[in-house]
Formats: sequence, C-alpha cells, structure tokens
Amino acid sequence: MIVVSDSGPLIALSKIKHLDILEKIFGDIIIPEAVWIEVVENGDGRPGAEDVRKSPWIKVNKVKNQIGIEALKHEIGIGKSEAIILAMELNANIILIDDKIARGIAGSMGLKVAGTLSIIYEAIDNKLINENFNEIIKTMRKNNIWISDEIIDIIEKDGLQI
Repeated sequence: MIVVSDSGPLIALSKIKHLDILEKIFGDIIIPEAVWIEVVENGDGRPGAEDVRKSPWIKVNKVKNQIGIEALKHEIGIGKSEAIILAMELNANIILIDDKIARGIAGSMGLKVAGTLSIIYEAIDNKLINENFNEIIKTMRKNNIWISDEIIDIIEKDGLQI
C-alpha cells in the first residue's frame, strides 16, 4: 500500500503520542520534501519534529511535477501541494491530510483521503490503542489540535474505509 502524508496528521499524532499507529496501520509512509522541511527542519523543537526525524518508516520523496505544485501552492501552501502532487505521481492508495480545502482538492483529483481522526478511529477499532475515541478527542483539544464537531460526527458514524 502506498500512503502519502501531509504534515497535519504527523504533528497531531505526535502531539498525542500516537505517531506509531501510522506504521501499525500502513507500514511505510511517504512524505514530500516540503513536509519534511516543515515538520523536521522548520519545526525543530516543536511537536512532531523529533518523532518524524527518528521514524525510519517515514520516507522522503522528491516531487517531479513542479508545474502541479506551482498551480496549487498559492491556495493551500507548499507542503499540502507537494503531498497531493506526490500522491498523484505515486498513484498512492491514500493521502493523509487534514486541511478541508486540501482534502477537497485531493478528492477532486481522484485521491482517497483520510485524516487524523479517521486514522485514530481505525486504530481504536483494530485495538492498536486502548483509549476510547472521546478520550483521544479531549487529549487532542487539550493539545490545541482543532477538530470540528461535524468531522467527529462523520467519523463516529462512518469510520474509516481503507
């Protein structure tokens, strides 16, 4: 399975000490260079930086389609743009991205999209973590991770279909 991630899920899962569930669910995760720079280099000392740096199952790939990146980056930023274009280039099975606009763009390009909450739901459902969904939501909000009630309702109703 080919899985590409933006920075949002990496940072959010690191903040709640559950970055490892990505490896448990998907194996290797691929990120574009811009996401590495955003999380590890520019984010040095912040949540996620050291966790991502030390995770050998997170692989960094260079994006070839610079025109595609240029077309998207003004609307959604360089990291999300590179993640979407890389997912297209690799014919990824899924892209992990939380930003609503970026999710819409990725979906309109035919990519299957999942976000942090659906990953957590999947991990709970498969007994990869022992906390319940509401406990995790409280922990996320305590760690300043914004979550809309609408998304929580959708995840609790539909879960994650990988």
